[in-house]
Amino acid sequence: MEVYSIDEAFLDLTGLSTDDLVSYSHTMRATIHQWTGIPLSIGVAPTENAGELANRLAKRSPEAQGVVTLISASANRNDSSSDPH
Repeated sequence: MEVYSIDEAFLDLTGLSTDDLVSYSHTMRATIHQWTGIPLSIGVAPTENAGELANRLAKRSPEAQGVVTLISASANRNDSSSDPH
């Protein structure tokens, strides 16, 4: 985890599928809110700058329920299929 500021951090979740990223993000959001009472939003993206944008969208979009991902399922499949290992 890279702590960016007092109220912001970046996590490297490489290896999780897009569906797992969304599910994990919702679980993390609910757990943190339950333990601290602090509402939060989560942006999932391949870069920190895109993560900032996703987070801003998550804050402003009620239908997102606090989580926005800018990683498509097809991009996730393409990345894993091109991995030679």
